[in-house]
Amino acid sequence: AKLVVEIKGGCLEAEMAAQCQHPNIAAIYEVGTYGDRPFIAMEWIDGGSLAEALARQPHPVRESVELLQTIARALHAAHSQGIIHRDLKPTNILLRAPGVPVICDFGLARSVRPSTQMTATGLILGTPEYMSPEQAGGGGDAVGTASDIFSLGVIFYRMLTGALPFRGESVLEIIRAVQESEPVRVRKLNPRAPLDL
Repeated sequence: AKLVVEIKGGCLEAEMAAQCQHPNIAAIYEVGTYGDRPFIAMEWIDGGSLAEALARQPHPVRESVELLQTIARALHAAHSQGIIHRDLKPTNILLRAPGVPVICDFGLARSVRPSTQMTATGLILGTPEYMSPEQAGGGGDAVGTASDIFSLGVIFYRMLTGALPFRGESVLEIIRAVQESEPVRVRKLNPRAPLDL
């Protein structure tokens, strides 16, 4: 099945996602224009998002590790193609079936190659609760693959504890917490989490 989405501006998301062919990255079937409106035809994934799954129930440790492993492999495939996602979060991870995550929404993605830099230093892009300290600081070229891995760690923390590691009353407070605070230890919030995690 296909989902056709109207897009505004360029087709960056489609170009980035189309480069990442992996079973756990949403497939892009077609990019085109209908009249004067650009569109993306992408894989239809109807299992909801990881965010919805996390809201419904706490995630058991084993299931969390298995999900993390699958997401990490898909993220590695994107990184191997030179693509940094820059907005990895539970709402951008859809579920094809229970336990089968699919990364989507490459709208803020960029190439790791400096010659194709699309954002300037000092510009903060992404979702504050899930961004890395260098991303929260508007790090430009400093935002690399490690930034996506940091976001993956925040997702894992949320799966294990049900909470976010960095919180605040405003976006500015959250960004400050990401840059300056240490999160509460996972085992303090979930004593059943194995020490190795």
